Amino acid sequence: MKHVRAVGAAVIAALLTLLSFPVYTVSATGAVYYVAADGSDANTGLSSEQPISFYKANNITLNSGDKMLFKRGDTFYGIFEPLAKGTNVNRVEIGAYGTGAKPIFSNAKIIGCAWTKAGAFYKFDLSKNGNYTGAKNDDWNVGFLEDSNGKKYYSLKASAADCIAQYDYYCSEDEKAIYIKTAVDPYRELGPLTLAMSGAVVKMSPGMNIHDLHIRYGGYGMCWGNRSRVPRDTCKDVRVYDCVIEDIGGCELYRQDDGSIVRAGNGIELYDAGSNVTIENNIFRNIYDVAFTVQGGREDDPNTSGNEEKISPGIWKNVIVQNNIFAYNTQALEIWCSSKDAGDGVQGLDFKNNLCIKQGEGWGTLARPEKQQATDVLVYGYSPPTWDMSVTNNTLYHSTYEATLYFIHTISIETFLAGVKADHNHIYQRNYNTHALRTTASGIGEFRNIQINFSAWQEKANKDLNSTWTIIGGKLDQCAAMEKLALTSIDFDAIAQAAYDAGLTVTLTFHKNTVADKKTTAKSTTTSAKTVTVGSTVPSDEAEVKPTDISVDGITMETTTETTVATQSASNAITTVSSLPEHLAQAEPTDADLMWWLIGIGTIVLIVGVLIAVIVLKKCKNGVVSK
Repeated sequence: MKHVRAVGAAVIAALLTLLSFPVYTVSATGAVYYVAADGSDANTGLSSEQPISFYKANNITLNSGDKMLFKRGDTFYGIFEPLAKGTNVNRVEIGAYGTGAKPIFSNAKIIGCAWTKAGAFYKFDLSKNGNYTGAKNDDWNVGFLEDSNGKKYYSLKASAADCIAQYDYYCSEDEKAIYIKTAVDPYRELGPLTLAMSGAVVKMSPGMNIHDLHIRYGGYGMCWGNRSRVPRDTCKDVRVYDCVIEDIGGCELYRQDDGSIVRAGNGIELYDAGSNVTIENNIFRNIYDVAFTVQGGREDDPNTSGNEEKISPGIWKNVIVQNNIFAYNTQALEIWCSSKDAGDGVQGLDFKNNLCIKQGEGWGTLARPEKQQATDVLVYGYSPPTWDMSVTNNTLYHSTYEATLYFIHTISIETFLAGVKADHNHIYQRNYNTHALRTTASGIGEFRNIQINFSAWQEKANKDLNSTWTIIGGKLDQCAAMEKLALTSIDFDAIAQAAYDAGLTVTLTFHKNTVADKKTTAKSTTTSAKTVTVGSTVPSDEAEVKPTDISVDGITMETTTETTVATQSASNAITTVSSLPEHLAQAEPTDADLMWWLIGIGTIVLIVGVLIAVIVLKKCKNGVVSK
């Protein structure tokens, strides 16, 4: 029996080894549906050889544990609004299959040579019967037009009378048509055009993981709340990762009393509420308004007199936005809540380890009238009495004067200062006079209508005291390469690598550990967290870069190149405060690597132990092993 006891002890030891590690919930296996651009409504979609159509995918109910996978390399036109019933422990998965580029979800209409002359304009029929390809519907609301070279035309006007310059355009809801001001047929001059239409391209549901999608040409990228058919207060248990969301927004939202147009468009929008939501490892780029926003929580509906029911709860809890790249959006993060009740508002939002490059320098900022709101963090308005949010460990890069780090409505500043942690960020700005904070002219108090630099922000707000701050100066060819990649590439690691190569402190985690062989040598110099300069030891407006225009995707942008400060060495483009984190700089085993290695060893021990136990028990039964 001692042999049996020994075997039992080995099995118990293996089990204890396994039980010593954290337990992760694994969703039960459900149905897997495959969707392709050439799929058929007649197919079941239960194998990649029999994929279903995009139309059928929009009409299948996905239950807990189900997956819906879209073919890589395909483009799917229209709005995707799945009927999903996932739970936190057993989520619905929306992803990709096959090889190649991420599947593209687009709400674009592709128009060709069917323009008709209409006085000083050319007109195109955008009704569902129009002569175009792409999303076939009656949507008439165009955010921008893009030619085959990637150049955008975004001068949307309210009426024909407002169209003055060539390629100004307006849209007619009654006619379901677009009118563009030009004396020559647009097809002859511009070729086929891609029109970004209104509406959210992907609408989320509770208990859902969304990954590996490329979302473009919609009024919104992903949304919840009043732009989705699920109840507003059920925005929970969602993870969005490894996606690209770009070229979004600019469509008409509403018209003001004077007839002027208010335009909008966000990358991911949690409207009215959200809990247990994680947004990570995504690229957000060229979005008219905000890359990620939580907003809503309006006051009681005036039409429900005597009823205390609100339009929306306006509560966001356990929302994590981490390890993303934000580039050329007007803003990276926005908070807006008008509810005034205790317990409403942001009660847990972490914005951390993100790489933000040139917010306020994309097409959306150029297209809008109020360019002063170009910023990394926008507080459009916040009325609840409490606020629990952090903005930490991010890399924030600006190479022009216009954009700022924080733009806060004056009436919200006191609550922001009391409830928001902003610290340990790595900030790169043009020079000492570049603004860190702007506030509005409305409201009262010492923060009303101010524009202050980073040092004043630290002193006045008592925020970012442990953050690093760097002047961008000298010859920055490396930064120019990073800026161009951030504007054009969908390779997450390539953009992050370029930022690191430019000398920036990069805190996000690379997908494939591409900087494993990098060492932090001459790239970094430790100095004071409050005053870090590049190429100069004396605070001076001369320690800056003069802009050089480049044109990428048809958009002319300022890049930081050419000018060299005499005291700066050519090999040290940027002097930063801290080096690349060790988990990025060295290809050494992480805790997760060790955990999985031990799990693998434990599993082998368990399997071998069970097999030995079975063999021994059989021998005991046959009388082979004596007492």
